[in-house]
Amino acid sequence: MNHDYDVAIVGYGPSGLVLASALGNAGHSVVVFERWPSLYGLPRLTHIDGETARIVQAVGDLDHALRDAQPIANYRYLNGQGEELLELDWRGNSCGHPAHLAIYQPDIEDAIDTHVRASGHVEVNQGWSVVALRPQADGVELAARPWTQSRTGQWSHGGEERIVRAKYVVGADGANSFVRTTLGIERSDNGVDDRWLNLDTERLRPLPERFGSLTQYCDPVRGSMHMPIGKSRQRFELAVLPGEDAAEFERPEFAWKWLRETHDLGPEDVKILRQIVYTFQGRIAEQWREGRVFLIGDAAHTTPPYMGQGACSGMRDGLTLGWKLDLVLRGLAGDALLDTYEAERRPHATAITEISSALGRVANTHDPVAAAARDQAFRDGTAPPPPPFPIIGAGVIHHDPDGQPSALAGTLVPQGVVSRDGTKGLFDDVVGRGFSLVTAADPSSALGAGRLTFLDRLDTTTAVLGTDVEDVDGTYAAFLRDNRVEAFIGRPDFHFFWAGALADLPAAVDQLRARLAWSEETELPPAEVLWRAMSPTRMLDYGMDYGDVLGLRRLTTAGTPWDLVAEGLADHHLERAANADREGRTATAEEAYRAAIACLVFAQMAFNADTGRKRALYSKLTNTVSAAATIVSAAAERATGAAAPPRFQAVEIPFGDGTMYGWLLRPLGPVLGTVVIFGGQSGWGPAYLRQADALNRRGVAALLAEGPGQGRTRLHGNVLLDVDVRAAYRAFVDHVVELGLGPVGLWGNSNGGLYAGTTAASDPRVAAVCINGAPAQPRLLTFRSYVEQAAAMLGTTDRAAIQQNFDRIALQPEDRIDCPVLVLHGGEDPLVGLDEQQPFLDAAAHHGDATLRVWADGEHTIYNHSTERSAVVADWFTRALTNRAGDHGPR
Repeated sequence: MNHDYDVAIVGYGPSGLVLASALGNAGHSVVVFERWPSLYGLPRLTHIDGETARIVQAVGDLDHALRDAQPIANYRYLNGQGEELLELDWRGNSCGHPAHLAIYQPDIEDAIDTHVRASGHVEVNQGWSVVALRPQADGVELAARPWTQSRTGQWSHGGEERIVRAKYVVGADGANSFVRTTLGIERSDNGVDDRWLNLDTERLRPLPERFGSLTQYCDPVRGSMHMPIGKSRQRFELAVLPGEDAAEFERPEFAWKWLRETHDLGPEDVKILRQIVYTFQGRIAEQWREGRVFLIGDAAHTTPPYMGQGACSGMRDGLTLGWKLDLVLRGLAGDALLDTYEAERRPHATAITEISSALGRVANTHDPVAAAARDQAFRDGTAPPPPPFPIIGAGVIHHDPDGQPSALAGTLVPQGVVSRDGTKGLFDDVVGRGFSLVTAADPSSALGAGRLTFLDRLDTTTAVLGTDVEDVDGTYAAFLRDNRVEAFIGRPDFHFFWAGALADLPAAVDQLRARLAWSEETELPPAEVLWRAMSPTRMLDYGMDYGDVLGLRRLTTAGTPWDLVAEGLADHHLERAANADREGRTATAEEAYRAAIACLVFAQMAFNADTGRKRALYSKLTNTVSAAATIVSAAAERATGAAAPPRFQAVEIPFGDGTMYGWLLRPLGPVLGTVVIFGGQSGWGPAYLRQADALNRRGVAALLAEGPGQGRTRLHGNVLLDVDVRAAYRAFVDHVVELGLGPVGLWGNSNGGLYAGTTAASDPRVAAVCINGAPAQPRLLTFRSYVEQAAAMLGTTDRAAIQQNFDRIALQPEDRIDCPVLVLHGGEDPLVGLDEQQPFLDAAAHHGDATLRVWADGEHTIYNHSTERSAVVADWFTRALTNRAGDHGPR
């Protein structure tokens, strides 16, 4: 399946928002479908704990989210006479924030939504409902339509139906989840079915002090509750008893009468914002994953509100699933990691639901005799205390040799105030997010190079207390001292993987690697080997900024993995592009996208085989090119003021049982003709954007082809080099001819020159062909990268089979090229000799229009004279295509 997005999220409440922000800010392409046309705008969620505040800190603007929040010191349960039955002590701090907070939900949702949209990687579709879900082995197809509350109206939008394909789908669509229902997943029911009237109000003047607390009145006549909604609003709730008419409770007259009689409040004190009867339930989906589809939030679990933890659990789901999807989508971890999502989150959410249900039974005891017995049990201490708050007990946490979780594993990681390089603030904001390694002493010598590389690949933030990070408020020193440990590893969702002695750290890192289902395919050759394959001149030729070349050299020399450095450089430019696009600086956005594309070309090129990591990086490259294409085409349309074919667009060409891909770039003015550009073993498609620029400036369109065994055509289109190569490349010529874009030229670089030459020999429509550094009779070179690249292109490691295929696709003695030929050669080319290119000139000798251009000091494909080379070739094509134009004419 060809994927439009990495992840599709159905639903955009708190859990969907957290997941969209986590994935979007990690650089993954995400689409969201939410049936409501805007964020809800009213507070359903009114409480979060310190852990959830840290989640908001990670995915949104914390200051905006908590601008009206206030700490809650306790949660009191009183009986009908006002006698305290139970007090939950909520004082103190957790995860760097007050342990419990009264909040205003719209502020939190706005704060996260802003981050989602600013990421530049998430498409949010509000007012759209998913109407079909079709899971497949390699992805999921969704159908969505504009939503209306009328079922008839819903289906009237059939003509507007949109089909999208994603690698993964996440149902965050609430208790009545369409995704869960479509999958046929049942839910267990713990028997809670409580109806309560919810009255949310805005304070019009200061209220008595008692309303600043969270108090549950467990009156058998009728239970009720009040709590602050941040600083400016107030919530009241009261039980709707069996047999009572909910509609009566939703009448404004009822609310004002109850508020006056119960709390002596009236319209002069509060303004009613919402008055609605809710049914509280406790239900857990029996399965949270079905293939490539996941459930989070209320779609996976509905929790009664008596702990204020329902939405908190959903936000935990979003962050935990987010970091696990990130590692799998980046090709760093295997699919088995995704199974640990349910293994970790389902028991945790289930425990919270059971505790909440038990507290609800205290609040909903409406039988006077049972209530009296309850009260007496609390008085004499025979009532069982609430169980401890659950921790993560399975999945990606450290286990001792006996198979049990080690001490502290699965509990919450503290967050204190630290200082680094003159910046002071909370740890996550100063040191960074993701996996963390905090130690009392430098762990480098104990870990060794291999483990340090693994931690680098995992994007682990490290802090050696007192050396590179100052523990300003003593949080970490106190934790290490009190728990008698010297180091800890924290997860991106703020739970400990492990804590212990420095001597045990290497074994802990090894276990982390195993529990992440780490991909061993991410190992790379030494940096010096990669630098030989990807020289600085090649990088500049492919459009990389010189500063990025220097940065790549510096960081890879220091030991940081090649692909992580190159991807990090790309991410910097992607952030620049998103900011510029948002501010209307189109030219800057395009330039930043182009810089990111070049970095991603060399990030994926580090992997010769089709590892998960290569696939993930190439997918990111493709998405980045798509973003650049959108910018360029929109700018061209604005400049001309008229609708026209996109100036920069993706091309898909069915071939055999697969699909070939490419990118078509048109010049701004009339089209003199079109040149199809071919790459070779490792440079494909977007690598040749600068060559396309040279052609476009001269009025010539360019089609950057990814042919058999190359790029997306290989990774997603399943077309390898074992097909009829000449027929495959003729299909690109067919495409240009069908579009009517004038005479067609071919420009082949490295082995792409062979494909260009043989295609020209077999297709009289080709008006001109340039062959740049290609052997007419390719041979399997002996160095590692070439062998691995050739094996990936053909789909076999059998060297004899690879050479046989080279012989099959070679220029044959009887081949004749009837159009003008330009052959480029570098005198210092270590891969291809001039004698190996001579047969192309010989194949055109019968008409005499064959030109050889040699750069005496030229490298392979003339990387080191790229600007001059491209100008020479573009000028040559301009003349050749103009001469051939004939009846085509400029277009």
